[in-house]
Amino acid sequence: MVVEGRGLVVPPENLDAVHAAVLRLVDDRDLRITLGRAAREYAVRNLGKQNVLEQFERDLEVLVAHPLVVPAAE
Repeated sequence: MVVEGRGLVVPPENLDAVHAAVLRLVDDRDLRITLGRAAREYAVRNLGKQNVLEQFERDLEVLVAHPLVVPAAE
């Protein structure tokens, strides 16, 4: 299964599915190029330093506003 045009998804711990996905990529040059380009575009758009820092700050604000309550050890 192709996910959002950026990669192939296989069930966890299913080596036959991994094998089939790898063979599909080996056999289909156009698919490799298409998925590779889409993955790079996603990474550049979403995983740059500034984006990661901004997401980290948002996550940290949520954690500060709603701290986790950890039960005391018995």
